[in-house]
Amino acid sequence: MCGLLANAHHGKSRRLLLGLLGLLVFSTVVPAQKVIWTDGMSVYVGNQDGSGPVGTLFDSSDGLDTPYGVVVDVEAGKLYVADDGVRKILVGSLDGSGTLQNLFVGLGFPQAMAIDVAGGKLYWVDDQQFRIVVGNLDGSGTPTELYSPGIGRLRGIAVDGLSGKVYWSTNQDGIQIGNADGSGLLGFLHDPPGDSGGTIQGIALDVANGKIYWCDISNDKIMVGNLDGSGAPVELYGESGEANSPYDIALDPDDNEIFWVDNSPRRIVSGNLSGTGPPNLLYDSGFSSPLHLTLIPSPPDILSMIPPGAPASSSFGVVVSIVLFVLCGWAVTRRILKTPVSH
Repeated sequence: MCGLLANAHHGKSRRLLLGLLGLLVFSTVVPAQKVIWTDGMSVYVGNQDGSGPVGTLFDSSDGLDTPYGVVVDVEAGKLYVADDGVRKILVGSLDGSGTLQNLFVGLGFPQAMAIDVAGGKLYWVDDQQFRIVVGNLDGSGTPTELYSPGIGRLRGIAVDGLSGKVYWSTNQDGIQIGNADGSGLLGFLHDPPGDSGGTIQGIALDVANGKIYWCDISNDKIMVGNLDGSGAPVELYGESGEANSPYDIALDPDDNEIFWVDNSPRRIVSGNLSGTGPPNLLYDSGFSSPLHLTLIPSPPDILSMIPPGAPASSSFGVVVSIVLFVLCGWAVTRRILKTPVSH
């Protein structure tokens, strides 16, 4: 395998091969369908179906003080944490190995975050100076203030990198929109506040379906509205204790699921994006009052080639076989293309 890489003289071929290998390795080492959350003390991880115990990725021994916002870059295997206690944004390995590194320091009170992986940007709300801030994912340069709305405390944040828009919620005036490059405010959605008479906390976008979801923390509701602001918002969950002080939400549109954290009682909950059926209790012990959460989606479809229930050793063997098959096919094709035609 190493010899094959060494013989890939053309830069494009080498990059293609390395990218394929990275995809295959990623699909074997990155855990599938996880939910990650903070509680002001640690960063936790659990399965999206609620099976298995709660795991701790990072805690005070890793330099955390009061972790709030958390986002992930799955392809890069990185996890970002906003800690308003030490006024930093830190980055670490997605699997919790190693130590957290400072990405940005000397901030105000960084809390909710949103990530634009393709654009290489990280957005967050500063709850001390009431502003929206952006910085580079690699930690280069100086964070830049995009907006300082001055209309109340900032709560949740979400970004649509394709359209170049950033959305945020406040405790007074619903959801506000601005250009992601800071070039101008674009108005409000579903206000005041939230067309539900409540306080909007966490928000999440389903751009493909033109929807925006939010937590109404004061009325104990999970709401959805149109991303263009048309129509009236719809309550998804909120009856008979379905949501209790919901603080943040995350979406898995591929599996038609929505996840949220209830601050009191402390628990991690999931439900259908359509609001049908009762919510599912995933976890309610092993942590303090949860604050923010994010998801790790399913790995690439290559793992579907592994039979359900196969032991880890067999699964690893199947993936290795796939890697070797692809490499051999690539080598044979390259040899054929380089072989002169005889007349």
